Formats: sequence, C-alpha cells, structure tokens
Amino acid sequence: MAFQYATSVIWIDHLHEQRESHIYELCSKHWQRFAAPTGWNLDDRRRADVLPFVHRLAG
Repeated sequence: MAFQYATSVIWIDHLHEQRESHIYELCSKHWQRFAAPTGWNLDDRRRADVLPFVHRLAG
C-alpha cells in the first residue's frame, strides 16, 4: 500500500520482491479490515492471474 497525499490516493499493489521504505505491507487479515479515509480514493492495482484460455473465443 502506498499513499499520495497531494491527490488523496491510496494504491494497493502485489508485494514487491524488494522492500521499499515508502510502501507499507499488510497481511490479508489487516487488509480486509482496511478502509480508506473519508475523501480518499482507493486504487487496487493488483491483477488476478488469468488463465491462457480465458480470452479465446468459442467456435
């Protein structure tokens, strides 16, 4: 989770390989209880894994 105070945005990303001082790591228990402050936008940038056949058209 990372914040940008100037635009009142909170980003949620997958964990990075390296720790960064400006990024906060939350376990799933605490993430489920997290709520953005009033007036802030939450941008969940995590992507679900997509199976290779999902985008093929039938037929």
